[in-house]
Amino acid sequence: MGEERLIEITKEICMSSDPIWTMGYVSSLGESDIYLLFKYIKSSKHYGGSNIYDVIYNFACDYLVSKDIPLPV
Repeated sequence: MGEERLIEITKEICMSSDPIWTMGYVSSLGESDIYLLFKYIKSSKHYGGSNIYDVIYNFACDYLVSKDIPLPV
C-alpha cells in the first residue's frame, strides 16, 4: 500500500465538502489506510489553527494538486 492508495483516499475526500461525510469516510478506512493518510499529513506542511476536518480536506486537495491530478468535481 502506498501512493496509489493515498491518491484513491484523497480523491474520495476531495469529492465532498461535507465534514460529517468526510469524517465518516476516514473512520471507515482500515487501520493501515488511516496510518498512511496521517503519516503523510504529519509530514506535510503545517495546517495550524485548523480543525481536524479542515486539516484532512486541505491536505487531500493539496496532495492531489501536488501530483498534478485534477480535483474531483
